Amino acid sequence: MSHTSTRSTRVHRRDEGSTIILALVMMVIGSLIVGSISSYAISVLRANRILSEETKEAEAVKAGLRMALANPRELYEFCGPDRGGPSNPVVLAPITINGETVTTRCHTISVAAAQGDDERRFGLVATRLGETIPEELVPAPAPASEPSSPPTRYDLSTSVDPREWTGATDEESVTGTIWRPRLPSHGLSPRSPSGTRMPAGWTDCRVFFPGTYVDPILLDGPTFFTAGVYYFENEVRVVGGADVVVGDGSDAGCVTSQDALYYAEKIPGEHNVNGFGATMVFGDRGRLVITNDPAELDRASQPVGAKPISFVINRRYNQDNDYPFLPSSDVSIITVDGDVERDAADDVVVDGNGHPIGLPLDASGRIYVPLSIVGADDPATDGVDEGKLATNAGYRPSVYTPKPRRSDPPVSVTVDKRGSGNVLVSWEPPVFDGGTAITGYRATAQPGGQTCETNGSRSCLVTGLSSSTDVTFTVVAFNKSDAADPTLEVESKPSDPSAVIRPSNGTNPTAGTIAAPTVTYRYDEARLTTDPLNSVVATVRWAPPTGSNVPVTGYTVTLTPTNPAGPALTCALDPTDSWVPEGQTLPYPQPSDLTCDIPIPLVTDAASSNAFARYTATVAATTGGPTATSSGATVNQVAKNRIDMPQACLANLVGILTPPNGTIEANELVAWLRNQPIPNRASCASPAFSPANYPVHTAAVLPSRDGQPPTPVIEIDLEPGITRAANPVEVKIPSYVSMAQGRLKVVNTEGHDVNIVGGVLAAMFDVVDARAAGPGTVKIGYEATAIQRKMQIVSTAGGTVSTAVVQINQNGAWAVNSWRVQ
Repeated sequence: MSHTSTRSTRVHRRDEGSTIILALVMMVIGSLIVGSISSYAISVLRANRILSEETKEAEAVKAGLRMALANPRELYEFCGPDRGGPSNPVVLAPITINGETVTTRCHTISVAAAQGDDERRFGLVATRLGETIPEELVPAPAPASEPSSPPTRYDLSTSVDPREWTGATDEESVTGTIWRPRLPSHGLSPRSPSGTRMPAGWTDCRVFFPGTYVDPILLDGPTFFTAGVYYFENEVRVVGGADVVVGDGSDAGCVTSQDALYYAEKIPGEHNVNGFGATMVFGDRGRLVITNDPAELDRASQPVGAKPISFVINRRYNQDNDYPFLPSSDVSIITVDGDVERDAADDVVVDGNGHPIGLPLDASGRIYVPLSIVGADDPATDGVDEGKLATNAGYRPSVYTPKPRRSDPPVSVTVDKRGSGNVLVSWEPPVFDGGTAITGYRATAQPGGQTCETNGSRSCLVTGLSSSTDVTFTVVAFNKSDAADPTLEVESKPSDPSAVIRPSNGTNPTAGTIAAPTVTYRYDEARLTTDPLNSVVATVRWAPPTGSNVPVTGYTVTLTPTNPAGPALTCALDPTDSWVPEGQTLPYPQPSDLTCDIPIPLVTDAASSNAFARYTATVAATTGGPTATSSGATVNQVAKNRIDMPQACLANLVGILTPPNGTIEANELVAWLRNQPIPNRASCASPAFSPANYPVHTAAVLPSRDGQPPTPVIEIDLEPGITRAANPVEVKIPSYVSMAQGRLKVVNTEGHDVNIVGGVLAAMFDVVDARAAGPGTVKIGYEATAIQRKMQIVSTAGGTVSTAVVQINQNGAWAVNSWRVQ
């Protein structure tokens, strides 16, 4: 029994030892398993954290692209090729997404234009005979496929037929042609010049709807013109503070056409809203004026001061089946060409239906512009609106044309007493001069019929009036607008009568005093080869009288010889014989009216001395009353041996002023005076001229007195000194401008952002350009306007980069071509 028990105990102890070993083995195996699992878990957790960071960055860079595309129209402009390029991307404002800072940059890869090179028309065309495109307005380079230019494209000075330009025209935008689009149909119901407004709760916004506007319009704040066609018979004036968008398109206005149609106050029953963008048609006295003159008045008649201006016309698009408005497609501004026939009394001639009779503009040898036609060129409209004359479709042709016609009457006649029986009559010029210079005025008293006349001055003294009778005065203007005989002066209708005045008492006429004139010498090169002895000219200049209260009617300049005695040399000048340049007002005379040139004979006796006084110069001013005479100015006569030629050379040129053969020596004098080598006398170089009152061998340039140009249809007149940095002006006219009878005037000395890039057809160009100030100043001419840009947009957050290639249209539509995040 005990034997068995001992054996059992041994077995039990052996089993215990095995269990310990097994436990140890299991612990080792378990530690290996648990350690691996723990390492795996830690690795998984670490990997998840990295993946979470990458996911966070990826979502952030995706948000960077989405934020960049939040306002695609601004992105289209901000990332355009003018701002950067592949090697110089534009950086957008950074954003923060879930603590991740995202930086985004963009640049334009390529640009798609509205027209290709094979669809480009002529950019700048002047239809007025002799009108030359200003040198600074260089058109965009012509494509190779463009045909040779007709002589009327840029310079008509060599043309002999004013109708010649019409042979290169087309009513559609076709390669290599001058585009003359027809007039679109328009709403005939008159609209209010005040427009309407968006209701309370909307952004401050003045709204206009398409139609006809017969009264002047003043734009001085946020304004939106809904899409469509506008016809203006009077001035549209844009002043400081105006922020104007015309039509829907790439530039956002203070409202949209759709919202205006739903919510604007006093929506017209027939709104005529159509297409995108807008076309402005100008007829009668309609024109567009954009000015930042601080003295301009707002609608409350208060000075606007120096403020920024933005005037933008969105590109005009129409559906192909929109026939009444189709001619307005891709046209920003157009004038109604032609003329309204008038009878001898200047009354409008009408047909049997009461419509004005329209005629082409045909000023012989100057300009020919066909009468505008209304309607789309489509067979479906035959007999309906095809080929209607503008005058039969409710349009009135523009009066702002180079074709001369009778002037409007003067305005604002005022009167002032100048002693017993004398009245000073003053007035303002006509609103429209008839397209040719005002050559004079005549004031007439009623009753009595006493008159005074001027050759341009806007005041004169009427004398011989009864001091006991009340009188009024009317004024007529004269121009040379007779097509059959342009030498005749045509009289305007009389002005409205002045106030009633009795010509008694009052301030007596006073001529005032004139200071002594100044005299300088110059050579008249035109006389050098024909009459060298009389080729020196004395230029006499003076100032108008001071203390005068009556207008000067004439000046007489006299050079009186003092030693030796001889005949006096005189020059008579009417100071009222020039038109008033645009923008200038009273008083007369102009600076060019205070200068006289008098030929001075050279002294031929050897004893002459230049230090010896030879002439006394005086100036007398005549008026309707007394005369003012200046004090004398002593000047030297010019002697033969004082041409400032070295004596050695003069000795070699014996007889130069009385040449034996009349040719060789005169040519030598001409060469010497022009600082050119003298033939066969190279050693005789031109010296410096002194003293100052001896002849100077440069011809004086006298101001020309051309006929007054017509009033501009488009006038962008920006003030000097109001800088682009302080108060910027933005003018964008992207589509075609067609005004074959109108004048385009741009004054942009401060380099504001003025762009007219859709091409221009005009009668006259008058541009002062600040192009040297850098890009973005005046751009005029046809450019294939960009409508789509392909851009690369790169967003970065941490180590993650989003790279997208996106196409963005000018109107804000966009599509993603490719997008990679890594």
